[in-house]
Parts: sequence; C-alpha cells; structure tokens
Amino acid sequence: MTTKRLTLPAQFFEANSKVLFPEPTRETFIYFDYTQLIADAVRVKFPANMKVEFAPKDDAATLKDMATYHIKIEEQGSSILMRRTYVLATPAFQVKDYGDVRTFYNKIAADDQQPVILQRVDSN
Repeated sequence: MTTKRLTLPAQFFEANSKVLFPEPTRETFIYFDYTQLIADAVRVKFPANMKVEFAPKDDAATLKDMATYHIKIEEQGSSILMRRTYVLATPAFQVKDYGDVRTFYNKIAADDQQPVILQRVDSN
C-alpha cells in the first residue's frame, strides 16, 4: 500500500486572510464600521480513496461579551463539515482593551490557518 498525504486549509474562505491587529500596541481606539454576524458552513466531500487523518479541534473564544467566535468540525464518512460563527456585538473598543482585542483576533487567525490533512488509501 502506498500512502500519500494532502494538506488543505480547514477554512477555505479565510485561508489567505491577514492578521487583523499585528502591532503589539495601539494608541487610538478601535472602530469597526458595523456589528456583524457571520455564520459559515462548508461541507467538502472527498474521493473514496481519501480519508481524514487530521482535522482541527472544535474551538471558541469570547471577548468580554462583545464578540464571540466558534469553530466546529465534524467528520462524516468521506466528507467533512466545517462550521464557523463570528459575532461582533459592538463596533467600538477603547485603547485599554487593545490587548484583549488583539488576542481574540489572533486566535481566530490561528484557527483559520489550521489544516485538514488527508491520507490517500490505496486498495489492494
């Protein structure tokens, strides 16, 4: 049996996104144009000779009851269902909250970059 692996981004639509707050400090308040609710659900069906070897773990984060983030990944036979929910309840944050805001968005960015690893299974 020959085994080969294929690595795919778990969050297809966010794979090339940039880190939102790369700077370690900030001197002005943070303002988003509007509140948001983003709920993505993507199901990917793989060929019969591929199986999921690794999928990211479910994860969640909360930013002082002003923003939440959840990711849930379910393996279902030869497919994988990826759900991602992001809620921004307030569009403005004080400078003193920057560390928490940066940590929250860096966590989202790190989760978005996690891979799904597939293994090819040859039948003999």
